[in-house]
Amino acid sequence: MCRGSRVFHRLTVAENLRLSRSPGGFGPALDRFPQLSGLLDRRCGALSGGEQQLLAIAKTLLLRPRVLLIDETSTGLSPVAVQRTLPILRRLADTEGTAIVLVEQHIDHALAVADEAVVLHHGRIVLAGRAADLRTDRDRIRRAYFGS
Repeated sequence: MCRGSRVFHRLTVAENLRLSRSPGGFGPALDRFPQLSGLLDRRCGALSGGEQQLLAIAKTLLLRPRVLLIDETSTGLSPVAVQRTLPILRRLADTEGTAIVLVEQHIDHALAVADEAVVLHHGRIVLAGRAADLRTDRDRIRRAYFGS
């Protein structure tokens, strides 16, 4: 495994997915991330950073976690991939009851899929509330983070 990555670079995408040892195989990962289907025989070291990020998320979801902690989902992903990935996480929370804690610097992306939101500034909570409420009051977020 490469430092800072969650995939084994010398293995193929299929081999990485098999490591999750999901009872149903890795088909569910391909259902959620069909863009990985065409990459199954490719070594992960040859994938883009965004493709590696998608693979890492897919591997994790195969484990059917009860709680999923995700730090900076959008890092390395194209805007299109982010738009596809976050709703998948939202559906996972809705359909499988997985609790998801998402750390994301792109607040619009996070608020679009979150139930609750917490804004931190230098490690301290400066604002917390329902994501739907915060989505409609961006000035409140700016004031909390940057001050009046």
